[in-house]
Amino acid sequence: MERFAAAEALRLLTEHHATMAEGIPAMYPMLPVRPELDEADLSSLTRCTVGGQTIPLSTIERRQTRSGAPLIELRGTPTPSTRNRCQAPSAWPSPG
Repeated sequence: MERFAAAEALRLLTEHHATMAEGIPAMYPMLPVRPELDEADLSSLTRCTVGGQTIPLSTIERRQTRSGAPLIELRGTPTPSTRNRCQAPSAWPSPG
Protein backbone atom coordinates (compact mmCIF):
# COMPACT_ATOMS: atom_id res chain seq x y z
CA MET A 1 0.00 0.00 0.00
CA GLU A 2 1.71 3.18 -1.19
CA ARG A 3 -0.55 5.57 0.74
CA PHE A 4 -2.76 4.84 3.71
CA ALA A 5 -6.33 3.94 2.81
CA ALA A 6 -8.46 2.71 5.70
CA ALA A 7 -10.47 0.17 3.68
CA GLU A 8 -7.32 -1.29 2.13
CA ALA A 9 -5.57 -1.41 5.51
CA LEU A 10 -8.47 -3.36 7.01
CA ARG A 11 -8.46 -5.76 4.05
CA LEU A 12 -4.72 -6.40 4.38
CA LEU A 13 -4.83 -6.82 8.17
CA THR A 14 -7.59 -9.41 7.75
CA GLU A 15 -6.17 -11.18 4.70
CA HIS A 16 -2.69 -11.61 6.19
CA HIS A 17 -3.86 -12.33 9.75
CA ALA A 18 -1.57 -9.55 10.98
CA THR A 19 -0.44 -9.80 14.59
CA MET A 20 0.84 -6.22 14.83
CA ALA A 21 -0.13 -2.93 13.21
CA GLU A 22 1.83 0.31 13.33
CA GLY A 23 0.54 3.73 12.53
CA ILE A 24 0.48 7.43 13.20
CA PRO A 25 -2.29 9.17 15.16
CA ALA A 26 -4.04 10.43 12.02
CA MET A 27 -4.65 6.85 10.81
CA TYR A 28 -6.47 5.37 13.79
CA PRO A 29 -9.55 7.65 13.81
CA MET A 30 -10.21 6.72 10.16
CA LEU A 31 -10.74 3.03 10.92
CA PRO A 32 -13.85 3.10 13.19
CA VAL A 33 -15.90 5.01 10.61
CA ARG A 34 -15.34 2.44 7.84
CA PRO A 35 -18.26 0.09 7.10
CA GLU A 36 -15.69 -2.66 6.41
CA LEU A 37 -14.72 -2.63 10.09
CA ASP A 38 -17.82 -4.60 11.09
CA GLU A 39 -16.79 -7.48 8.82
CA ALA A 40 -13.03 -7.35 9.44
CA ASP A 41 -11.62 -10.19 11.52
CA LEU A 42 -8.96 -8.50 13.63
CA SER A 43 -8.69 -11.31 16.17
CA SER A 44 -5.10 -12.06 15.09
CA LEU A 45 -3.88 -8.63 16.28
CA THR A 46 -1.91 -8.86 19.51
CA ARG A 47 -0.90 -5.20 19.63
CA CYS A 48 -1.03 -1.96 17.70
CA THR A 49 1.48 0.85 18.02
CA VAL A 50 1.25 4.56 17.39
CA GLY A 51 4.05 7.08 17.17
CA GLY A 52 4.91 10.46 15.77
CA GLN A 53 2.76 12.60 18.06
CA THR A 54 0.30 12.26 20.92
CA ILE A 55 -3.04 10.53 20.43
CA PRO A 56 -6.30 11.29 22.27
CA LEU A 57 -7.31 8.80 24.97
CA SER A 58 -10.75 8.45 23.31
CA THR A 59 -9.07 7.16 20.13
CA ILE A 60 -7.03 4.66 22.14
CA GLU A 61 -10.14 3.38 23.93
CA ARG A 62 -12.18 3.03 20.69
CA ARG A 63 -9.38 1.13 19.00
CA GLN A 64 -8.81 -1.26 21.88
CA THR A 65 -12.53 -1.91 22.30
CA ARG A 66 -12.90 -2.97 18.66
CA SER A 67 -9.90 -5.27 18.29
CA GLY A 68 -9.10 -6.25 21.86
CA ALA A 69 -5.43 -5.56 21.09
CA PRO A 70 -3.70 -2.87 23.14
CA LEU A 71 -2.78 0.37 21.39
CA ILE A 72 0.72 1.18 22.62
CA GLU A 73 2.05 4.72 22.37
CA LEU A 74 5.69 4.85 21.32
CA ARG A 75 7.71 7.81 22.44
CA GLY A 76 11.07 9.18 21.48
CA THR A 77 11.85 10.56 18.06
CA PRO A 78 9.10 12.30 16.08
CA THR A 79 9.18 9.66 13.35
CA PRO A 80 7.52 6.28 13.91
CA SER A 81 10.46 4.45 12.30
CA THR A 82 12.82 4.78 15.29
CA ARG A 83 11.64 3.98 18.80
CA ASN A 84 13.29 5.10 22.02
CA ARG A 85 10.70 4.20 24.62
CA CYS A 86 7.25 2.70 24.71
CA GLN A 87 4.48 2.28 27.19
CA ALA A 88 4.16 -1.23 28.60
CA PRO A 89 1.32 -3.15 26.90
CA SER A 90 -0.19 -3.91 30.29
CA ALA A 91 -0.14 -0.27 31.41
CA TRP A 92 -3.25 1.90 31.29
CA PRO A 93 -3.00 4.43 28.43
CA SER A 94 -1.92 7.87 29.54
CA PRO A 95 -3.46 10.81 27.67
CA GLY A 96 -0.98 12.44 25.31
